Amino acid sequence: MHLSGELDLGNRSYYNNFKKLDATGKVKFTGDPINPELNVVASYEGVHRGATGTSTTSTGVLPGGEQGTYQKVVVRVYITGTREQPKVKMGLELYDQQGNLLRDRPDVQADAFAFLVTGAFPEEFTQQDRVSLAGSNVLGGVASSILSGPLTDLLRKEFGIVKSVDVLYYGGGTLQESADVRLTGELGDAVFRLGGRVLSDLNNTNVSIQLPMSAIVGSPKWHHLVLEAERRVEGVETIDQRRESRGLRLLYRIIF
Repeated sequence: MHLSGELDLGNRSYYNNFKKLDATGKVKFTGDPINPELNVVASYEGVHRGATGTSTTSTGVLPGGEQGTYQKVVVRVYITGTREQPKVKMGLELYDQQGNLLRDRPDVQADAFAFLVTGAFPEEFTQQDRVSLAGSNVLGGVASSILSGPLTDLLRKEFGIVKSVDVLYYGGGTLQESADVRLTGELGDAVFRLGGRVLSDLNNTNVSIQLPMSAIVGSPKWHHLVLEAERRVEGVETIDQRRESRGLRLLYRIIF
């Protein structure tokens, strides 16, 4: 089947991702009916309570009728690319009570994602908030969406050792059972990777830690010889089939 044409998103279109975002734009079909090109903007408007006396807040009546300082926050998710390979960029706009656009946030992608998920900005997070951002609820939501990139930006900002986060969902079961989480980070000279079906059971976590021998023996000429410690779990579909293996190996890294 070959499908060509454009679909305009109407006034009642929306995109669900942690919050319900109003969606506008077009979906363009250029052949494959299940893989159209996307040109979509999804927007969410919320209220951020500010600290009294700050220059970027306005005093007034909050939507719930409570007196206080606040900012109007608009999060925009720009979705391009194709359905199978989407490209996502997030934007953030702050307005005072009079509708004046306030100064930009320093890290728009991470701040927009943080506000969309928690209703707050990263500098306001408690330790519990930081832990919950890496929890199953957030990762499960990302698994059904296309926001792995903004989540990575936020985790890089909050945890400097995190380099990338990917959440993949292949179907064939519930989101919690079938989502595959993959996290890569660096701590000193060591590179660590965590992953697997961790949303259903943390015991399913695969762990790999690689450390160049140069860091152990103190000589740069051993840099391409890597010591790896690994824990791997297979057969995670049922507890009875789950098999765990552990290993220690030496790898020689060839760069070409």
